[in-house]
Amino acid sequence: MNKSEKKYLSGRLVLLCVVSCLVRSGCAQAQAKGESESRRPITVSDAIHMAILGDPQYYNGVPSQGLVAKFSPDGKKFVVVLRKGNLDQNVNEYSLLSWETNEIFRNPTPKVLFSWSSSSNRPAIEAITWRPDNETIVFLGEQPNELHQLYTFNLRTRALEKITDHPTNLTSYTMDDNGDRIAYTAEDPVESFFDSNAIRKGFIVSTEALENLVADRKGGGFPFGNDHLFFKDQESKPRLLQADGQILTYKGSFYQGPLLSPDGKYIVVVSRASAVPENWKQYSEPRLYRYTHDELRPGQYSWVLSYELIDTSTGRSHALIDAPVGFEGTEAAWSSDGHSLAVSDVYLPFDKTEGEERKLRESTTFAAEVDIRNGNIVTIGSGNVKFMGRDRNTGVILAFAPRNSEHGNTGANVIFRKDRGVWEKINVNPTEDNRPDIILEEDMNASPRIVAVDSKRDKRNILLDLNPQFKQLQFGRVEEIHWSAADGHDVSGGLYYPVGYATGERYPLVIQTHAWTGNKFWISGPWTSGYAAQALAGRGIMVLQVGQNEATLNTAKEAQSEVSSYEGAIEFLDQRGLIDRNRVGIYGFSRTCYHVKYALTRSKYRFAAASVMEGIDGGYFQYLQFSTYDPSSAPLYEGINGAVPWGDGIRAWIQNSPGFNVDKTRTPLRIIAENPSIVLFEWEWFALLSRLDRPVEMVVMKDGEHILQRPFERMIAEEGNVDWFCFWLKGEEAADPSKADQYSRWHELRKLQDVIPKGSSQQPTSP
Repeated sequence: MNKSEKKYLSGRLVLLCVVSCLVRSGCAQAQAKGESESRRPITVSDAIHMAILGDPQYYNGVPSQGLVAKFSPDGKKFVVVLRKGNLDQNVNEYSLLSWETNEIFRNPTPKVLFSWSSSSNRPAIEAITWRPDNETIVFLGEQPNELHQLYTFNLRTRALEKITDHPTNLTSYTMDDNGDRIAYTAEDPVESFFDSNAIRKGFIVSTEALENLVADRKGGGFPFGNDHLFFKDQESKPRLLQADGQILTYKGSFYQGPLLSPDGKYIVVVSRASAVPENWKQYSEPRLYRYTHDELRPGQYSWVLSYELIDTSTGRSHALIDAPVGFEGTEAAWSSDGHSLAVSDVYLPFDKTEGEERKLRESTTFAAEVDIRNGNIVTIGSGNVKFMGRDRNTGVILAFAPRNSEHGNTGANVIFRKDRGVWEKINVNPTEDNRPDIILEEDMNASPRIVAVDSKRDKRNILLDLNPQFKQLQFGRVEEIHWSAADGHDVSGGLYYPVGYATGERYPLVIQTHAWTGNKFWISGPWTSGYAAQALAGRGIMVLQVGQNEATLNTAKEAQSEVSSYEGAIEFLDQRGLIDRNRVGIYGFSRTCYHVKYALTRSKYRFAAASVMEGIDGGYFQYLQFSTYDPSSAPLYEGINGAVPWGDGIRAWIQNSPGFNVDKTRTPLRIIAENPSIVLFEWEWFALLSRLDRPVEMVVMKDGEHILQRPFERMIAEEGNVDWFCFWLKGEEAADPSKADQYSRWHELRKLQDVIPKGSSQQPTSP
């Protein structure tokens, strides 16, 4: 065997090892009696084992571009983080892979630098940045039963070093070019409300969250903690710095953590305002207008966001711009000298503007550069763009234009360059570093692959198929469809056909709510919290993933509009001869819990089964629960119900709130609470349906998150929903003997369903 043959064989063996390390199907494959016989339908376990990008924002509606690869400063190498679930150990496994840029079109075999697992809700590896030496990366990470801390890893020496040893989990970080100065945010420690003084005199309640009071949990907890900001240089221990507002660093946010200037003199953060300036109330964007007019009590923070600039030597803080930040995400990028900061999706001050310029600033966000020495602002461009980076040598900014706030980016990359004090958009990258684009190639019917593209040389190469095991599985075909809602507005969605679909057969349908895009491979749905599209398709159920009508959000017409979307979909699919309209189920998550519960009490269609997981419901109990600590919740609930819930206003609530109309539903309902705090969130419906002897079940997890992370919790939500809908829509029960208790409970619920008085139900489905 010659050297080239040995090299080829060695490369192939490494590739096989990499793929084996990344992907474990966890299910025995059938013996090959022909490809069609050996392929089995997908299950929830397959969805959990699926390898995906490790960035936590991949499942939070952020475009894949920019999350795929992290290039070294010289562009000669890049790294990628991948993640997959391990059901046997209830952990998420993360792998850090690296490629040499000059090899990707010849030998695309990656190196596996190391693999870590996380047993918490946090990633094992995240927030990777490169040091200027082109061989050291910095990242936040943890292994099972450890705290989230800051690490460095040298790709040449393989040396791993733990940089911080903070007593709580780090949530974000930033450092200067030399690594001499570090700023980071960390969770506040969880303490009891009852210190020695409170034990003697009692604790005086003000704006604390009900969930935290009940759990005696001061700090952390629901909905997110007030993270503390620390600054450290080589000569001192970490120092606590204060911001005027509440620093926004919670997981999955579209808002980055602190950003340290290259010289280490300043830190910029995004924060929630503790007081809204009076002139900000003149901005006209509906959501911003509503938040700026919220009345804040001491201890409350507004959902109006702004940039703050903190001096690391004095600790003093002030507003970077006398204007708020937009709601679709923002990024900041320092100039190489630390004198200016470019920011995206910000409103601009009114100053002395008038006419068309004034109207534009009232309603539109901008990308802009701020000189921190004198506060002067230079506009880069109007509209919402996403900064991907800023070249320190040339000062050019790479961006998406425009940013799509929902689930994917529809715009092209653009470059902004400053010439003689004026920013302009150009079509060619003046850096000419010849880096290829590393993209994630996927769509609604194609699972993700990492691909290298060199458009200048017309080269393209697949670097890694993240899930080669999917070739042995059967997936339901996905089709993007469009229909008219019952109220006339246009709706889009993704229709998942059952595996083995037969023309002319009418199938049961599950409507999954909240979002839709055709450019991502949603094996289960937009998030990991209870969605199970392909697993349901594998059990012979048609699934419709429905987009949301943004035009009516936060208005009194919101719920009616969404219900009209569901009703229009049922009519459309029934007319096409695809579904049995008497066997329709529906799932709601987060915001769409409200829409689903409204549908269960108001729709002309009788849903055969429903499931919801942690979301607002427009109910009286949630209104009381939120109003003390969240200044935006009371106006929201009053707005969607048409009045305040006292005096004559209670009549509007009785008319509009789903909770006051719960007696009108006869749909079996599964309620998922990812942790005990959420039990209060969902208690109104569970208690009322139980009191009415209606079929309802609530399942509670120990400490799950809104976007479920750990495999066991995903199984509880996703597989539980598959079993639930199969039971009520098809009369099917899984053969797994460990589920006997589950079906015993559900048979008792069916008895309740069979005796519900006809007069208290929704109208029959049949016209």
